[in-house]
Amino acid sequence: QPGVKYWYAVSAVTRRGSSTKTGARSAKIPLTATTAPTAPVIVGNASVSTAKPALWATQNIVQRGGLNVTYTAEASAAGKTTISCQSVNAATCDLPGLVTGTEYKLTLKATNARATASTLTQLTTNDPQFHEQWFLNGQYGIGADTAWPRTEGSSKVVVAVIDSGITYHPDLDASVLKNSNGSYAGYDFVTTAANSNDGDGRDADPSDPGDYVKDYYFLNPDNPGDYQNNSKFPNPESSWHGTHVSGIIAAQHNSIGAAGIAPNVKLLTVRALSSSGGLDSDLLSAINWAAGIHVAGVADNANPAKVINMSIGTSLPHSCSPAIAAAVQVVKAKGVTMITAAGNSDMPANNSFPGNCFGTINIGATGFNGDRAPYSNYGQSVDLSAPGGDDTDLVGAPLASAGQIISTLNDGVTTVGNPSYAAMEGTSMAAPVVTGIVALLYSVKPNITPDQVWDVLRTTVRSFKAGGQCELNSTLCGAGIVNAGAAVAAAMALPN
Repeated sequence: QPGVKYWYAVSAVTRRGSSTKTGARSAKIPLTATTAPTAPVIVGNASVSTAKPALWATQNIVQRGGLNVTYTAEASAAGKTTISCQSVNAATCDLPGLVTGTEYKLTLKATNARATASTLTQLTTNDPQFHEQWFLNGQYGIGADTAWPRTEGSSKVVVAVIDSGITYHPDLDASVLKNSNGSYAGYDFVTTAANSNDGDGRDADPSDPGDYVKDYYFLNPDNPGDYQNNSKFPNPESSWHGTHVSGIIAAQHNSIGAAGIAPNVKLLTVRALSSSGGLDSDLLSAINWAAGIHVAGVADNANPAKVINMSIGTSLPHSCSPAIAAAVQVVKAKGVTMITAAGNSDMPANNSFPGNCFGTINIGATGFNGDRAPYSNYGQSVDLSAPGGDDTDLVGAPLASAGQIISTLNDGVTTVGNPSYAAMEGTSMAAPVVTGIVALLYSVKPNITPDQVWDVLRTTVRSFKAGGQCELNSTLCGAGIVNAGAAVAAAMALPN
């Protein structure tokens, strides 16, 4: 038992044939048993302020591993210098220099002569809508609060969001990469000016002007030449899709609005979707540029991504184009992990592009109670599932969420309005949930490979709803529901 003093003596024993002979005993030697310490337990929650020093439960001699222990406490907050203090054996220390009014995350390590043990205290945020974001820590959520004590992401990890662009939002502003003049550091690869809604083709401004359809009439496909009012047209209003996706990944933990999965990583906005969807050629350029590959006529990307999110899917069967299939392999070989949405057409996922391109990690959507969302594409082309929301799966879900995924948005009907928050559903929401987790993996293990990312994700999943269609059919929804805390722990355990 650690901390207990034992006495021992040594004798030499010889054997000849079937007989033995024991020599004289040595003097008795005292020895105290020692082991690694156990992880200290923080008193209260895992936060500190100027009025609250670091406190943890006093450890007895067994918990200290039979040795003196040095405790190291660290207080960190977004945009602030990390502050630390140490204590030997005592269960508290003061953290000088905390900024008044700032809530800091507290981490704690116990070190003795044998090893170090770290706290694994769950951590929630003080963002007011966090309790409505069931996908972060609900029964069939991703356990984000068990990952955050280890990491909330690293600013060295760049995540490219290939989507409709982005609008200004105070919950995202610190996450989005910018140029020295304050403009967004991404790029707009929409070629067709007529559909771009920003008046031109490709340019260096990836902001989202809105993906509404300007023409209030459209051609009736059943009667060529007959133009009808567009009341049936799918997008007379703007979706602000890229802003919603970006918030799921990296909305700040800043006491306002909602919480992102990896708030400390950096977002690279790459616009490839317009009012008419997108072109394969535009998507190809966006993928290459995001990964740091030269695209003709465009200045090289100074911030190559380690993770690329593509919340894009086709409603009609569309095979993976040879050019993009080749690009996915090149990008993967550069060490970049690509996450795709399986699609929302309740059809086999191998018909939805670009998720059907081999080499991406393709994500299906689950609802609040852990089964397949009825719109989610399915089948062997789905690698994993993640919460994407389901407004028909409401039992037990937070009322404000309506069973969907709450994230950042804009309140403009067609053109840009004011920053807002809204609940949406789709595999478009499930994909960035996984992207946020992958960003955490790169944060704790910068040299992790895409194949290792896949192995970590698939071997740490949590189970689907017992008796549900995903659980009963192992080829329907992928390996399971992603688990942020378990995935981060597994990545940290990988050899360097």
